[in-house]
Amino acid sequence: TRKQFGAPIATFQTISHRLADMKIAYVKARSCLLYTTALMDAGRAGVQDVSILKGQIGTLGRDLGEAAIQTHGGVGMTDEVSIGHFHKRILTINALFGDSEYHFRAVGKSLATGGA
Repeated sequence: TRKQFGAPIATFQTISHRLADMKIAYVKARSCLLYTTALMDAGRAGVQDVSILKGQIGTLGRDLGEAAIQTHGGVGMTDEVSIGHFHKRILTINALFGDSEYHFRAVGKSLATGGA
C-alpha cells in the first residue's frame, strides 16, 4: 500500500526483485520443513536431517526478516508494524538449541566422518 512518486512501491523493479527473492527463501524454508516433517512421520528422520532444517530455517528466516525490514524502510522496526516483532522472534528461535551456523557445522562434521 505504500506509495512513492505516485506509484505503489511494489511496482518498482528493485522492490519486485527483492520480493521474488523473499518468496524463494520462504518456499525453500517451507519445503525443507515439510520434507523433514514427512521424514519424521515415517520414522526416518535423523539428527542430521533436523540439523539441516534448523540451519536452513535460521538462515532463511533471518534473511527474510532483514529483507522485509529493509523493504519497509525505517518503519519496519517501529512498534506499530509487526515486521520488527516477527524478526526478533526469528532471531530468538535461531539462537535456541544452537544457531544455524552450529547446525551447519554439525552436518559438515557428520559428512566428513562418513555419517549419513
